[in-house]
Amino acid sequence: MAESIETKHENWLRVVWGLLYVREGLQGYVDTKGKEQYETFMNNVNGKCNNQTCNQCQVNSKCQNGTTKVTEKSRFRPGHFCDEMNKNIQNNHVRIKPLWTNTDSTKWQDPHDGYWEVAKCYLSTSGYLDKTGPNQVRDIRNKTLHDACYELDGQTADICLDKMITVLEDQQELIYDAFAKQAAIQIRKIKAKTENPPAIMTEPFRKLLRMNLNVEMALTEIEKLMNDRLRKNLQQLIVDGNDYL
Repeated sequence: MAESIETKHENWLRVVWGLLYVREGLQGYVDTKGKEQYETFMNNVNGKCNNQTCNQCQVNSKCQNGTTKVTEKSRFRPGHFCDEMNKNIQNNHVRIKPLWTNTDSTKWQDPHDGYWEVAKCYLSTSGYLDKTGPNQVRDIRNKTLHDACYELDGQTADICLDKMITVLEDQQELIYDAFAKQAAIQIRKIKAKTENPPAIMTEPFRKLLRMNLNVEMALTEIEKLMNDRLRKNLQQLIVDGNDYL
């Protein structure tokens, strides 16, 4: 029996909901790995530049921070912190082409934000999404969010959700990650339709359909409403689960 347009909209929304859980489920893992890599870089860098500080050199042409702009003709000062950190970031990128427009190099040494500014150099590049699972989730996101009709058949939606679960249950990297584990459980519920997308998610979507708004704008609104809720739900599920251990 053919699915109704309303059902296909619901399938599309279930996949978007699953993608939000994937992001929340991976956040803790990415944060931990980013800090570990940053600590390695800092040990390497400080061993070569005697722990000197630097917060003025800017490699990102789009960032206003910093008094010294780094270009092809005017590079970092050899032997200084900024130069050594730049080498570590670049040499550890699979294609030796970090995305400098993602980072603020004046904050590379910041004790709070440094690890994230370094990690952002590796975002939005194909070189760090070379595993099959993450590639599939990225493709799901791109195809889903750019579907002009915001529709998916039930079988396709279930396949997409299964791929998300596979990523979150990666046996090498995420087997012991509590957030990833709970996110996978929640996506299974989405697939089984034992939980429906909450009103704070469906209402902006229905507004999108009525007014023919830009999907990215609508999803931004949905994400703002959903992120805190998802994070709190996962944290509570982890606490509740630990109570039974």
